[in-house]
Amino acid sequence: FSGYLTGQDTSQTEFQTIYFDMNTGNAASNWSTATVTGLQMRIQRGNGTNGVQAGDIEISKIVVSPTNTDTTAPKLSTPSLASSNSDDSKAKAGDSVVLTFTADEPIREPIVTFKSGGAAISGTPVYANTTGETWTATYTVDSSDTAGSVTYSIAFGDTKKGTNNPGTAVTSGTGSVTIDTTAPTLATVTAISTPAANVTPSFVFSSDEEGTITTSISEGFSSPSNADAVNGSNTITFNALGEGTYSGKTVTVTDATGNATSLTIPDFAIDTTGPTMTIASSTVSDGATSNSSSISVSFTANESTTNFAAGDVTVGS
Repeated sequence: FSGYLTGQDTSQTEFQTIYFDMNTGNAASNWSTATVTGLQMRIQRGNGTNGVQAGDIEISKIVVSPTNTDTTAPKLSTPSLASSNSDDSKAKAGDSVVLTFTADEPIREPIVTFKSGGAAISGTPVYANTTGETWTATYTVDSSDTAGSVTYSIAFGDTKKGTNNPGTAVTSGTGSVTIDTTAPTLATVTAISTPAANVTPSFVFSSDEEGTITTSISEGFSSPSNADAVNGSNTITFNALGEGTYSGKTVTVTDATGNATSLTIPDFAIDTTGPTMTIASSTVSDGATSNSSSISVSFTANESTTNFAAGDVTVGS
């Protein structure tokens, strides 16, 4: 067999099947009487010279088929749906949703229509023929995507030029992905008293969904012991804190999908050291005695006090 196929449509940008009529030439009878041990293909430029101009042609695969009368539509194996999230059944903004499927024969690039929560997704799927006849359709979840279950419809057909033998659209398979792009909403309920001598203070806040609690306070917390946040009021009790002012510290709640919100704890101070007093008199020198019926005495604290009163002073002889 030896023959030329000319006048082909060069405007095609996707994979297509080109048919050669092998029942021509002086070797036609060999197809039924001999074993074919090799098949060669040579691409020629329009001027008859060998070679291909850069970027003109990409040969993905060569398939030898005995006829050009294929009317059988391809079929897909059961598709599998998953996400790149640590829990592959959930997805948040920025996660990838991946649909994987395999055809029983070569197909053109499929078209997958994804929906999230019953609404069209914001992104555009990216297709990849990963190996053999296995394909993936992948899209990145956008923050504007509707929350809810991901659904899909796969449109596909074989590589036959013209009719394309479309397969029956596939809309179900294994795996599931639920989109959740909303982070918890947090609010302060009861701030930590300040200054406080209690080195294990508690902070009360609310969350509108369940999740896991973390904090930027390095000492951590003892309660809740399982670090679980509930939908409603939550009390977090910190481990023993050192003296000082705590400013800009946060508690964070991360929901099951990985959406997280941080709440800034109102500034507070831990102070376990009592004030000291300096006693002085304008009428009697330090260490001196007086027979006056009254003397003036002043008390100076080294820090602000709120409950010092005359009754706190005891005069001895």
